[in-house]
Amino acid sequence: MTPTPVVLDSSGRRIHEQADSLRAAGPAVPVRLPGDLTAWSVTGGDVVKHLLTNPHVSKDTRKSWPGYRPADLRPQRWRR
Repeated sequence: MTPTPVVLDSSGRRIHEQADSLRAAGPAVPVRLPGDLTAWSVTGGDVVKHLLTNPHVSKDTRKSWPGYRPADLRPQRWRR
């Protein structure tokens, strides 16, 4: 069972508090990004190394996330 994603504060005012909370929650935690996108926050060094060196994990967003558009992650107030 996947835990409920942590909703990130996109203002950046709580960045240190949220980083501490994510590390305390575990080495890989689902998070909710602006635009209602779900992603994983990976804070465990061993998990990061495993993911970055695993040939079955794509590092190409075009292949693993076909609907991704960089502008989608910007807060609405930054968009023109």
